[in-house]
Amino acid sequence: PVLYRTDRFQLIDQNQFWLSEHPNVPGSMSWGTACTRIATWALLLDRQSSDTVLVINTHFDHISEEARQHGAMMIDSFLRQQEVRDVWCMGDFNATLSDGALQPLEKDYQEARQTAAVTEGPSFTFHGFTGAGKEGNIIDHIFFRCPDWVIEEYKVITRMYKGIYPSDHFPVLAVFRHL
Repeated sequence: PVLYRTDRFQLIDQNQFWLSEHPNVPGSMSWGTACTRIATWALLLDRQSSDTVLVINTHFDHISEEARQHGAMMIDSFLRQQEVRDVWCMGDFNATLSDGALQPLEKDYQEARQTAAVTEGPSFTFHGFTGAGKEGNIIDHIFFRCPDWVIEEYKVITRMYKGIYPSDHFPVLAVFRHL
């Protein structure tokens, strides 16, 4: 899902597409995916700046490298078709920045951890419900292209809830500020 502050942003449009050879067919799978994979997007109006922001959230396949490559190309193609200057693209990409699958996104977008003024938390996001992970194994990313915004801080959040981790990944948080 894409969650947003309704006091700050107004929804203009929203939809989703499947990361497959048939993006408009619900539940479709391609390229050896283990699960159905989607990209959900929302076009938002920032009530403070009057800027329009396109936010996209996705979850790439954890098995198929080919599916991750095609997913990145599909999202890049979708974003290129939109007439929006400000873009935030985030999710579980199941790939590190050194993985070639993310190259279509890395060439035109910045990654939040790499550009934040302040960075907190471990250098991994996948931990398999143990709280421990391989250093450098950040597979959850926030890519962005928004010239009038800066990232004040980036965090990998390691909190437990009632003694357990709510996911096998630590969530990431980036605090953006409009200039």
